[in-house]
Amino acid sequence: MTRDLAHSLDALAALGDFDLVAAFGPQHGLRGDKQDNMVESPDFTDPVHQSRCSACTGKFDARPRR
Repeated sequence: MTRDLAHSLDALAALGDFDLVAAFGPQHGLRGDKQDNMVESPDFTDPVHQSRCSACTGKFDARPRR
């Protein structure tokens, strides 16, 4: 989170110096969507940046999507 309360993923994407293709987050969700730390977030595609997101504790399929 930045000092103006932007999420770190949004702040990185705003730099525009690279293609944001994947992001790894904590077990409780990249955007903090899971409050119970015993619930692991499934892999998903970020709806804002269209990047692949995975929990650091889960399996990540690094194969390119077609």
